[in-house]
Amino acid sequence: MMVELSFVRSLAKRAGEIIKDGYMKPQHCDAKDSYADLVTDVDKRVEDFLKSEILSVYPSHKFIAEEGYSRPAKLGSEPTWIIDPIDGTSNFVSR
Repeated sequence: MMVELSFVRSLAKRAGEIIKDGYMKPQHCDAKDSYADLVTDVDKRVEDFLKSEILSVYPSHKFIAEEGYSRPAKLGSEPTWIIDPIDGTSNFVSR
């Protein structure tokens, strides 16, 4: 099953709105593996949004997602989305 490009564009725009909305607001940050590996509430909201929207259209698709990453993540033959909500979270929080 091919994924529609219009669907992906719509997701990206809507995820961008979530990020823009959270950009100037104070962020709660957690460190994942080290003090430099941060996750914010915006990261989590965007990841949850993307997973929910994708599963509503493609319920059999799998995910490898940075914030919900569980080891060992394996890329198999099934359709898999790789999600990194904010590439550069440390820059996002140090604005």
